[in-house]
Amino acid sequence: SLYVYGDTLYVTLVVKNKTGHKLPSGYPSRLAWMELTLQDRNTKEVIYKNGALDEAGNITGRDHPFETHHQVSRSENDVQIYEMVMSDLSGQLTTRLNAAYQPLKDNRLLPTGFSRNHSAYDTVAVWGTAQDDPDFGINSFKGVDSIEYRIPLYGHKGQADLSIAMHYQTLPSRWMADLFENDTIDLVAHFKTMYEGYNRHFETIDEIEIDSIDLSTSSTSLIGSLTAIVISPNPVYGAMLHISFTEQIDLSRQWTYSIIDINGRKIQSGPLSEDISLLPTIRQGVYYFALFTENKIAGIKPFTVL
Repeated sequence: SLYVYGDTLYVTLVVKNKTGHKLPSGYPSRLAWMELTLQDRNTKEVIYKNGALDEAGNITGRDHPFETHHQVSRSENDVQIYEMVMSDLSGQLTTRLNAAYQPLKDNRLLPTGFSRNHSAYDTVAVWGTAQDDPDFGINSFKGVDSIEYRIPLYGHKGQADLSIAMHYQTLPSRWMADLFENDTIDLVAHFKTMYEGYNRHFETIDEIEIDSIDLSTSSTSLIGSLTAIVISPNPVYGAMLHISFTEQIDLSRQWTYSIIDINGRKIQSGPLSEDISLLPTIRQGVYYFALFTENKIAGIKPFTVL
């Protein structure tokens, strides 16, 4: 889902693991990560870029010694990287298997049906700040990870295109740099010459393009052919929203909604229906009803709960 509030584009991604194992798989050099690029549709100016590779094959913005797990990405340097990071006996990061003691981080995407209560959990456990993420805790069986990206627009208006991709690396540059410190060893030196001729630093697992995102913010966004959202009653006194439109919408398309609080947090979502029951956790205050169709925002309108 995505919507604009103030000078920020909020994008919530749900990444699903369709394999039968953790993604990426067990060897700790392997990693997968998300890349997002927002580009002005008319001028082609890049407004925002997160997770890009530099010429040496390094992920820009990646923290040292490793990137923590993110539930919310607040800047271009908050890159969502799925990986297992190992420590040695002193608790320091190591890329050497014979020195590895235990993980510092393991937020690799969980497969559907994953159970933290399984007898073998200790061999595939979640490590690091991902332990605080419900997708790796109470929702671990779903095999998904939800990430919210808060993309600053720097005053840009009009329309923009958003590119989203998930990439995979087997031999990341940072991992190889540690190995090549020992290039006086014949086998390492030979492998180094092979790696230096390797230009394809990553593979793309999946990607999506979302075109013509409206970057303007208004109390009511138009839908389709001059069709506006109507919320009643507004203010809301009970626990039910009634949704209608001033013109008929195309019901053959897939319509979904999200309810957003004033801090930009998505607190309820689902398929669109005429009557929507508010969750008991929704208290008095101002909220935004955002409507989406086929991955594109169609409209947003504020409402008040009393």
